[in-house]
Amino acid sequence: MEISRGAIATIRSRLSAALQQPVEEALQVARQQPVAYVDESGAPTGNSDGGNPDGRRGWHWVMVTLLVTVFLYGLSRSAAAAVELLASSFAEIVVSDRFSA
Repeated sequence: MEISRGAIATIRSRLSAALQQPVEEALQVARQQPVAYVDESGAPTGNSDGGNPDGRRGWHWVMVTLLVTVFLYGLSRSAAAAVELLASSFAEIVVSDRFSA
């Protein structure tokens, strides 16, 4: 089967919209757990959806807890990106590789 880049971007956009609420619910549950394992990994990125006009490197973030695992994708591996994943109110144990973020 052949599929265009535009079709892939459209499918990705539809999936993102469909999964937005379940991801938010999973984040709420994860942020209430006593322990969270957090890490990030570089990911190739493009600009097919118009969200990365500067062509910056992308990052996959993961938060693993006993009940749920949440993956987020962003264009930063900064402390702000880590806080976005954990939420500024997270006051429990974070297990990480001690990356400064």
